[in-house]
Amino acid sequence: MTLSLDPTGDHFVLRSTKDDGSTATIPLSPMEVLTIADMAPTCRQMALTMLNPQPNRGTITPIASMDVANFQLEPEMLGEKLILLLQLGPTGSSTSALAFPNSLAERLAREIESRLAQIREQKSSRQ
Repeated sequence: MTLSLDPTGDHFVLRSTKDDGSTATIPLSPMEVLTIADMAPTCRQMALTMLNPQPNRGTITPIASMDVANFQLEPEMLGEKLILLLQLGPTGSSTSALAFPNSLAERLAREIESRLAQIREQKSSRQ
């Protein structure tokens, strides 16, 4: 099975081709593509859980993640948020932008430093 999303004029066409060669197509507006993109991370998590059902997993839940090749931090034009631009995948061929309110960005910075300190401590205690 193959799946593609191709720009065509002023819209997109979602194509799903089955192994037997049959193809289903759905025309999508740019707004519909953006809506699907917004839903994708949640759907990816649900699909991962569906593909790996573990009824007795307790507190362990599979999480889909992507490697980050690089990042940029920029203040938003109004200065109320910090924009984190992530270049994803091994080569950075895909990008994603996250907007953090300043208070959340500060909390994230503290949490990252704390977690990195824990990792460094665990590594040094193993050696």
